[in-house]
Amino acid sequence: MKKRILTAAIIMTLLLTLAPAALAAPVDTADGWARDRITAAIEEGFVPEDIQDNYKNVITREEFCRMAVKWIEYIIEKSIGEILTEEGLTINQNAFYDTTNQDILAAFTLGIITGEIAPSGETPGVFNPGGNFTRQQAAVMVMNTCKAIGADVSSPPTADFADLNLAAAWARHGINYARANGIMAGITTSPPYIFSPNGTFTRQDSIVLFYNIDPGKLMIEPQEPTEG
Repeated sequence: MKKRILTAAIIMTLLLTLAPAALAAPVDTADGWARDRITAAIEEGFVPEDIQDNYKNVITREEFCRMAVKWIEYIIEKSIGEILTEEGLTINQNAFYDTTNQDILAAFTLGIITGEIAPSGETPGVFNPGGNFTRQQAAVMVMNTCKAIGADVSSPPTADFADLNLAAAWARHGINYARANGIMAGITTSPPYIFSPNGTFTRQDSIVLFYNIDPGKLMIEPQEPTEG
């Protein structure tokens, strides 16, 4: 009797141990077109665990920043702390009034984000970590993420979106870059191509966005020679 109780206890322990891994990425909550790429992105390791569900939810600004930082760590194969140290950069812990999240602050330090209100001198800015994300914001931030790993983002060709004129002036360069590098497509699959700059951006959109980046095809800025 004791043996059967012990066996049942071991089985229950194993089930409880394995359940989180099995349920960590219920990819069936994503649209069919995104599932294979989400699965591959999770295997590559740059999707935070708490974003591996509810894929049709609009992604928050904080979630997008965290994924951008994890993607950079995945590509460079170093922790964000090591990357900042090698670049001679130091995180400003007081950059924003409304967040001390280290990934957001690292993204700010690397020039990926500026905040809804940028810091000015000794005055902290406002990031709005829980705010929803638009497609044009995603384009600019993914361009800045590519720049942070050394990509030349200076002169992309003008995108073929019929509604590019509806994008904010500050976003058009990012949209052009994301389109030229095959990172973002429009919301239509045949002409006229529509980008929908003010449309919301979801978790599945964001995961696929980072999965679409091919560092091998990005033009990387030449590094300054070092003395030695």
